[in-house]
Amino acid sequence: MDYIIIDDEAAARAIIQELCTSHDDLNQVGVFSNPIEAIKFLNDQSVDLIFLDIHMPNFSGFDVIKTLKIQPQIILTTSDPEFAFEAFDYKSIIDYLVKPIAVNRFDRAIKKARIIFKNKKYNSNNESAKLNDYFYININKKLIKIDFKDLCFIEAKGDYVHVKTDHANYIVHNTLKSLLAKLPQDNFFKVHRSYVVNLKKIEQIEESSVLINNFFIPIGKIKKKELFNRLNLL
Repeated sequence: MDYIIIDDEAAARAIIQELCTSHDDLNQVGVFSNPIEAIKFLNDQSVDLIFLDIHMPNFSGFDVIKTLKIQPQIILTTSDPEFAFEAFDYKSIIDYLVKPIAVNRFDRAIKKARIIFKNKKYNSNNESAKLNDYFYININKKLIKIDFKDLCFIEAKGDYVHVKTDHANYIVHNTLKSLLAKLPQDNFFKVHRSYVVNLKKIEQIEESSVLINNFFIPIGKIKKKELFNRLNLL
């Protein structure tokens, strides 16, 4: 998760940064002592999580939240527990940490943020799949429907791609990147710079290749570990 810290106290910012180092899935993209500068940053770049102080000169943490058009998950950090009740008015606020922040309390907040983040991503992918479970390709001025469930793999061939389905082969003037963007990321994976495969169609995996529909498809060295993480291995 990409996160930023907004806090006018240098010591508080340093403590949160240190606490975040224990969580490998947290990626710091900004640290701000000035909330106005943070808002300018957020107008141009999206993040998944904000650690936000409430008490700051001239501009409170709640003022920051009200200013943001798109609100990511927010964990409030403050030395004053009296605003906890007010925090419930904001759906984006997922936790309220009172300074000094205890390590176990911080870890609980991150666990909550992680669950919400994964659920949001899962639901987003599912909604995308429901809306689009196919695409069309142009073959000799005819539009041919390709159902995702029938798609085995896509192979890059210069300015063209080879689209392999359960029933046919098509050569299309397109790019691998463009077609990958149309596919649900849960089921399709780029195993090699020239191949995107349907994970559900993998029949066998060898040292450096996967077998799909009698085709052996190479696995890129840097893709192997990620591929294994995506598969349901016993």
